[in-house]
Amino acid sequence: DRIAEIKHTTGLPVIKAIKVRNRQDVDEATAFEETADIILFDARAPDNQVDALPGGNGIRFDWSLLSSANPPENFMLSGGLNPDNIANAVTATNAAYFDVSSGVELSPGEKDLTAIKKFIVALRNAG
Repeated sequence: DRIAEIKHTTGLPVIKAIKVRNRQDVDEATAFEETADIILFDARAPDNQVDALPGGNGIRFDWSLLSSANPPENFMLSGGLNPDNIANAVTATNAAYFDVSSGVELSPGEKDLTAIKKFIVALRNAG
C-alpha cells in the first residue's frame, strides 16, 4: 500500500485525495480509512476540461453525496469553496476540515486577503 509506505518512510501524516463525481467515488474512500490520516474529497474535473489541474480548479461537487454516504469521521472538503458557500458546505457535509485555493484568489495564484478574511469569518460563523 503506497500510503503506508509513505507514512513509514517519512513518519508524517498522509492526506489521501479522492476525486468525486458520483457516489462510487465517495465509497472509494473506505479503502484508505485505515492508512490515510485524513481523506480529502475534491471535485473531479470534467473529462473535457483539458487544462484541469490536480486541484484548484474552482469546481464544486454535489455535497449531498457525502451526507448520503458514510464518509470517514475526519475528512476534508475541497473543490469550489469560497466565502459565499462555505457556510452551506459546513451545514451540508459536517466536514472536519476545509481546503480552499482558487475561491480566495484575485487571479490564478494571486490570493485575495479580503476574500481570505471573509472565508474565515464565514467559516467561524457557520461552526
